[in-house]
Parts: sequence; structure tokens; C-alpha cells
Amino acid sequence: MRLWMILVAILASPAVSAAETTWQTLSPALKARIISADSLGPDGRLLIGLDLALAPGARTYWRIAGAAGLATHLDFSGSDGIGATEIVWPQPQVLIEEGLLEYVYTSATLLPIWVELPHGRATLSIAYTGGVCTDICMPLSGAFTLAVGDAVPDRASAVHLAQALATTPIAWDQATPPLRLEGCETPPGTVTLSVLDPTLDATSVILTGDRADVLYLPESAAADTAPSDRLVFERIPQSSPVERNLTASFSTPAGPYALRLRCASTAK
Repeated sequence: MRLWMILVAILASPAVSAAETTWQTLSPALKARIISADSLGPDGRLLIGLDLALAPGARTYWRIAGAAGLATHLDFSGSDGIGATEIVWPQPQVLIEEGLLEYVYTSATLLPIWVELPHGRATLSIAYTGGVCTDICMPLSGAFTLAVGDAVPDRASAVHLAQALATTPIAWDQATPPLRLEGCETPPGTVTLSVLDPTLDATSVILTGDRADVLYLPESAAADTAPSDRLVFERIPQSSPVERNLTASFSTPAGPYALRLRCASTAK
């Protein structure tokens, strides 16, 4: 259902452009390109995406890598004619190996990106940094340039991007939430959640704050044990108190969701 709604919204929008860069082989295990949709969203933004193709057995990383790995980062500062950008991150896989927790993508992944296009045309200049792991891990970088706003429409790119948006968490919209916030800063630097829905895969829960560089690691990762119906997260970095506003994202059979949580009080 979520894919159909996204697809209708994109294809019903005014045609603008479609384009793609050529594939760049950034390592033997990963190649990448930028694709563009052919339509503006209802708020005047253009949908593009970073398309990542992984070799079998390879993995790359989310916006925060976790305890190991290299996070994916995109820099749009060299672009001409664009406004604000927003990366809509697909829900990553939570991987725990030998007590190290990582947030990874292990198959072909498309990162949807909304780009403000105030003048109808623009030149995107996107610098990519990240990493890929097979038997060994290595840092990666690449640069992509793409003119948008005057290409031949290509609905195939719009469909591909709509499919990618369907893999990103949406706000929880059911009457009963699957998680409950039990405590903040008890003990200091931790957040405790209860799992209310026994069908929820507790290993998929990712807890973040409003700051992009703040992550809460589950204590079960350090012990390399499966989480129970009580999840305790530890703030990383540990130098600051738990934030008041938190987001828990998680996977379900219907797709990934995000649940906003609020601590009643936190340490100063």
C-alpha cells in the first residue's frame, strides 16, 4: 500500500526531468551512480537518489556506521542552483558480530534524496564518502555531476525511487504503539524501552536523537546476546545527557516505521 501511494504522488506530479550519471566503480565490491526522477513533489522538490550496487557478500553503511565501519556521507556544497537537501535513509540492517554493532546495507540500495530546485534547473555536484567491507574494509570516495531540469522524462527512474522510498521508515500510525518508553537517565546515559508487540523484531530497533551524530547503542550488543522484551540503550557519545526527543525506528512485515518518544526529563 505505501509503495502505491508514493508512486501515485510522484507520477501525478508535473514532469520536470530525468537523468542519470554513468556507473562509477568505486571498488571491486561497490559501484555507484546518481539517478533523477522526472517530477517535482507537491512542495516543489526534485527527487534524486544515490544508487549503490554491492557485490555478493559485501556491505556498506548507514548515516551512522555503529561501532565499526565507515558511515555514508554526501556533500552537496559544490552544486549550483539548488536549495536545501534531505536524504531519506532506508532502514538499515542491525548487524552484531563479536560484540561489535554495525548499521549496514547488504544488497543493492538506493538512497532517496529530496532537492529543492527553486529555479527549475540546476547542476548537482555531489561528493560521496563511505566504506565497503568484504573480507577487509576499505574507505571509498566518489564525485558525481548531473544537470537536472532539462532532460528527457524517464518514468522508470521515478518508479525505482518510489520503491526506495517504500523502504524508509514512516511515522507509526496505529492506535497502539509496539514500544513504550520506560525510563531516561536511569542509570545515567541510558534509555529503557519495553517491547509491547511480541511480533516485533527487537533486533531491528534503532534509537536516535534529534542530532544526526547521536546514537543509542543497545546494551545487548556488548554482550552479543539477543535482546528481550526490555531494551536498554546507552548514549554514544557518552559526554552529554540523554536528549529529550528520541526516535525509535524498526522493521515490521508491513515495512519500516518510526516512533517518536519524549523523555519527561533529562539530566542537565
